[in-house]
Amino acid sequence: MQAPGKRNDSTLNSGERVRQEGPQQAATLRVQHAAEPLPASGVVVFDMMLRPIASDTGAVAILRHEGGDAGDSNPRLTLPQEVLDAISSRPTADTTCLTVSVTVGTQAYRCRCYVVSPAPSAPRLAVHVVHFEADAANSDPIHRIASAYKLTEREEEALRGIAVGLTTKELAERMKISPNTVKAFVHLIMIKLGVATRTGIIAKLLDNNQIGR
Repeated sequence: MQAPGKRNDSTLNSGERVRQEGPQQAATLRVQHAAEPLPASGVVVFDMMLRPIASDTGAVAILRHEGGDAGDSNPRLTLPQEVLDAISSRPTADTTCLTVSVTVGTQAYRCRCYVVSPAPSAPRLAVHVVHFEADAANSDPIHRIASAYKLTEREEEALRGIAVGLTTKELAERMKISPNTVKAFVHLIMIKLGVATRTGIIAKLLDNNQIGR
């Protein structure tokens, strides 16, 4: 057993080591499999040494995916490196909420990190509470490609119709515009995406793994 106060390294996930102090070796929270796809939110609690204490099923699914343990019957909870960096760089006396944007798999999350203690008189009992919440804008696949290729809002609306197979007439009815205006939007989308046909638009979306929601 290590003497109190002696520093030791504990592995939170493979290839990622967190410096810690104290006699105990960092514990790894072992959990049951969680269902796919990745959930919209999750909460996990770590002690001040970044040792996992508790988690809801949402965080289990998110963090086991981040750690590459999706096929493991006892996956480890793995914080994204961006979250670890933010927590590690926080001054000891700073207890304000940190907000970090992370991507797990193809899902974008807004991650809020809190330092919580039962009372000001008991700072040694403080814990890190990390809340993951899906970032709706960044998680929207069509919105992502529309942003990447600088489509306007109306062009993005037309792109959504194309992605689900709407005809020019159907898209005109949905957007409350004429079929000729739809054709103009589609032509602009083709130019921006660098393709020549509707089929080319779909191929571009598929190439970027944008269809599937």
